Formats: sequence, structure tokens, C-alpha cells
Amino acid sequence: MNNFNFLPEKFKDNIKNIVNVRLLYAGSVVFFIWMLIFGITIFANTQVLSIQNNALKQNIENISGLRETAEARDLEKEINEFNQLLLKIQDIKNSDKHDIAQIISDIAYAVSGGVELNSLTFNSSAGSVFISGHAEQRTQVIAVQSSLEESSLFKEVEGPLSNLLKSEDIDFQFTLKLESTEK
Repeated sequence: MNNFNFLPEKFKDNIKNIVNVRLLYAGSVVFFIWMLIFGITIFANTQVLSIQNNALKQNIENISGLRETAEARDLEKEINEFNQLLLKIQDIKNSDKHDIAQIISDIAYAVSGGVELNSLTFNSSAGSVFISGHAEQRTQVIAVQSSLEESSLFKEVEGPLSNLLKSEDIDFQFTLKLESTEK
């Protein structure tokens, strides 16, 4: 079957132009609708990502805040423990009639090279100090005992015979009775 178009060329061109305009119009509407959908999708995605980003930043701040808070609590605990120790030292210094710093200084002066002091126990109620340590040779133990006896802070220096039994590699002990002096 054949279709014949007997319209003049002028009308044919008008019909082609009308069809082209309608196609252009329909294409523009479709393009605009797709651009609108694309724009809305982009906008929605940027909003979702922005909200997620803000939530992640908030979580990071909360976590770092918790970490800093835990570190601050640990540091505060250590400071409080140190302050308690300082208070104990202050109480001992204030309640005792002996100058602890001078006692420690005299003991440190008596302990010479090659001699290690392992422990020092101060008993303020008994007015005594107990020290123990290690010396390489017997002469060093004798020198420590002599130096302690020369100190005016100690009225008596007692040491067991085991301090003098071995000539080398000696673990020694002394009990020092303090002179009773008022501050």
C-alpha cells in the first residue's frame, strides 16, 4: 500500500517544522525531568553524606573525649597517690623529733663505693633505723659501721657477727639507735 501526500511543499515544511518543534519540546521536557531527578538525587546524596560525616565527627569527638577523660582520671589518681605520700612524709616530719633528712644524709655518707644499700626502715616510736645492704669486701662493711658510729645522730650501732664472717660478697645489717634530740 502506498501513501501519497499531495500537500503543497509549503505545508509539508510546516508539518515537518511542527513535528520537529514537538520532538524538540518533548525531548526538552524529558531532558528537564531527567536533570531534575538527577539534581534531586545529587542533593539528597550530599545531604545524607553530610549527615553521616557530621555523625562520624561527633563520634570521633566523643571517643577522643572519653580517651582524654580516662587519661585525666588516671593522671588525677596518680597525683592523688603522690599527694598522699607527701602528706605521710609531712606527718612523719611533723610528728617525729628526729630530722629524717639528716639521718638519711648521714647513712648515705657512710655508704661508700662498692656498697649497696638495699633497705632502710625508720621506726620513730622505737627511735631506731634498720638498714641492710651488700658489700664486696669485709673492710667496706667495717668502714660503713665506723662511719655510722662517728655520726652524732646515732647513740648505738648494732650489727650481727654475720656481717664479719665472710671476707667477700657480704650481705650486712645494722640497727641504729637514735639520739633523742628535740627539733
